[in-house]
Amino acid sequence: MKTLLIFTLMLAALTATAQITNSNPQLSQSSTERDEIFGKVIGDSIINDPDSLDFKYNNKETFYKAAKAEDILLHLGTANDAKYQQEFESLSQSNIGKYDEVKEHLQNEEQLLALQKLAVIVDENLKEQNLKTVNSIIALLYNPAMDADSDTVAILNVIAYMHPFYGGEAVYWSRAILHLDVEDELPQLRRPQHQQNGSEISSLHGKLFPIPANESVTFRYEHDEDVKISFTVTNALGQVLSICRLAENEINFSTASLPPGIYYLKVFENNVMKEDHKLTIIR
Repeated sequence: MKTLLIFTLMLAALTATAQITNSNPQLSQSSTERDEIFGKVIGDSIINDPDSLDFKYNNKETFYKAAKAEDILLHLGTANDAKYQQEFESLSQSNIGKYDEVKEHLQNEEQLLALQKLAVIVDENLKEQNLKTVNSIIALLYNPAMDADSDTVAILNVIAYMHPFYGGEAVYWSRAILHLDVEDELPQLRRPQHQQNGSEISSLHGKLFPIPANESVTFRYEHDEDVKISFTVTNALGQVLSICRLAENEINFSTASLPPGIYYLKVFENNVMKEDHKLTIIR
């Protein structure tokens, strides 16, 4: 019963993920259309954008999935076919292809093979780190309704509330497992910058001080005893560095092991994210 439930959740996640691939323009046998859609994948095009690496990775991932689904994309009878075939072969040996193999193992209920494949993949970015985390959870047949593991739920929550552009396919998987319906908004770094005024700062229920911090920091969050409060500390890439539970209304924790920089503290009430705080550490 547990196995059936987790794979039902996985199927729901795969359906959500299909939004990415199904949104691709309908491919025809026109090499011109192919070049317009995927030309950047085989070329050395420079994307003038602060998120250029994310754009490039997403383009390669989309191309790989499209070519795998429609082999005709690689065989249009033009001189460029060889370049597309070479790129597809290269991607099949990359982490993009390896994680696609992991997904196939999970779809075939081959959890052990999936875990073995995951163990040898060396992640290169946040999207792949998220995939390893969520795929491992699915392979271990985790069920949030039956397994009272708040740490796992907290990790899934962090991934689920990322924007899919940055967090990748695993974002949809996490949302499906937790049955979350999240409205995506791009983070502030991609919006016009503005200074926070006093009312914006005071609208947060919790308080993090001192900011900037040095060796330690205090977080205060008043709450009822029957409400479970936890928070995660993540770096600028979204990697979860620590998970803490707030038994009282205030906790002081060490930041001595964290290098100077910008971090984020995300607060959860009963495993639902409520707010986040910027944590600046200086030495």
